[in-house]
Amino acid sequence: MSLPQTLLKNQYNIDPVEIRQLPGELDLNYYIRTNENQSYILKVSHAGENEAELDMQNQAMAFLRDRPSGLKLPFAIPNLSGKLTGHFEDEAGEIRRVRLLTWVDGKVWAKVNPHTPELLFSLGKACGSLTASLQGFDHPSAHRNYKWDLASFLWVENHRELFPDSEQKALFDYFIELYKSQVLPVLSSLRESANHNDANDYNILVSVSDQPTVISLIDFGDMVFTKTIYELAIAAAYALMNKPDPLSAGADLVRGFYSSFPLTETEIKVLFPLIAARLLTSVTHAAINRRDHPENAYLQISEKPAWDLLAKLRQISPAFAHFTFRHACGMEPCPSKQHFLTWASNQSFAPLTTPALTYENAHFADFSVGSTELGGNAVFEDVIRFDRHISRMLEDSEKTGIIGRYDEARPFYTTDNYLTQGNEGPVWRTVHLGLDVFLPSETPVHAVYEGYIHSFADNRADRDYGPTVIVEHQPSDGPVFYTLYGHLSRGSLNGLTKGKKVEKGETIGYIGMLSENGGWPPHLHFQVILDMLSKAGDFPGVGFPHSGNGSLHAPTHTVLPV
Repeated sequence: MSLPQTLLKNQYNIDPVEIRQLPGELDLNYYIRTNENQSYILKVSHAGENEAELDMQNQAMAFLRDRPSGLKLPFAIPNLSGKLTGHFEDEAGEIRRVRLLTWVDGKVWAKVNPHTPELLFSLGKACGSLTASLQGFDHPSAHRNYKWDLASFLWVENHRELFPDSEQKALFDYFIELYKSQVLPVLSSLRESANHNDANDYNILVSVSDQPTVISLIDFGDMVFTKTIYELAIAAAYALMNKPDPLSAGADLVRGFYSSFPLTETEIKVLFPLIAARLLTSVTHAAINRRDHPENAYLQISEKPAWDLLAKLRQISPAFAHFTFRHACGMEPCPSKQHFLTWASNQSFAPLTTPALTYENAHFADFSVGSTELGGNAVFEDVIRFDRHISRMLEDSEKTGIIGRYDEARPFYTTDNYLTQGNEGPVWRTVHLGLDVFLPSETPVHAVYEGYIHSFADNRADRDYGPTVIVEHQPSDGPVFYTLYGHLSRGSLNGLTKGKKVEKGETIGYIGMLSENGGWPPHLHFQVILDMLSKAGDFPGVGFPHSGNGSLHAPTHTVLPV
């Protein structure tokens, strides 16, 4: 008789008709099916397993059984002695613990494809529901020093030498410093609770249906009393793996979590560095296991996708991730936006150009998708024809110049410059994030407010900005903000230096010809930016329609004298 058959018979009086071993890091796990078509999971602990920690798991599952989480969660079955944990002595004389848990039928997250926005939302909602249901649970064994608790994350610093690859070392160092600068200063203010602490892709169960949803989180072996936000960070660290656009996937996850368990603003702010911290914890454990147990491939199962995700996260501004997660929670993405709008409404600004455009002398063009004024694709796909069309629009309007609107979805952003690979296929940035001022080339362009040259560049790619100047403004009675002036003449960059003082109304450049301004009819692209997201000389002037990117920036028309 095999070991699981013996244990089932002696401790539970069960004669199984099916036994199937399941993967595990340290314990032995078996799927069990009986004649009555009942299913269980038999868990045989490794030698030396702490019985008090097993009791913590059992009590947590019992606690959750009495609370309406909306999830199908496992719970422990008493043995013939009425205990939730039994034991036996193995061949080496070691005491091994035995538990029988109810089986939850479902498909593990790792085997589900695709991970749609709806499924990611469902995962976030499930993790939030579990977090909400665990509020009030405690156990002495949950208060432990544990290698997988992000509260002790900085232990990984002692293993930097395990990463000989220079790119990995650079990622390691960057995210360590990000954690120190953004998480450590607010660590003591974060809420605490007993967390499941291991929502990895093999502990998440999804329903087998045409519209799959997350129905369970299993395996409470990593449970610990720690910072509540770590629960979401851990789930995100695994769910964002293998995603072309991890930030968008993260937003779906955060939106779901928040719907079940609202987050504080501080928790949202530290979420991005905490996701990276969990990934660094994972790759560090994998490196240690590869050194100490090279024969066990299971211990390195998440290593490569974790490094791949870290590389993608490194390309994302932490501020932009913060704003994206705030937006997912229904908050104003950029916290300083309202302050800026209030301040700007009480200011006077210099005209953008000479001649100055006003409501009276400007024609506000409709460049939106479906515009009857813009014409078909053939009009704007050929820049010469597009230029002639703009000239005719201006002539017909009998106005001084043309203004293209802010927050307008446009059809002519169709080149690869605006293409990216989303989680559900290719997507284009199509929503205009600034104002366009169409006037002849060599028209003078002025700084609308005093400031300093932040950066400048000649963005020469087709349908890019061409020569671009960004000015930083630091008003004594208002928030720091930036203004971007794109599609200038190449000569506008002559003599510029970073930090150079700029006076309000000072000429800082001239509208460029289509041969030098990125391949557009002559115009100025003007944009107000509240956070440069670590960029210089360039900044996206077009956003994705699905992401709400436009709401990350102040409406630029508030600073125009029109």
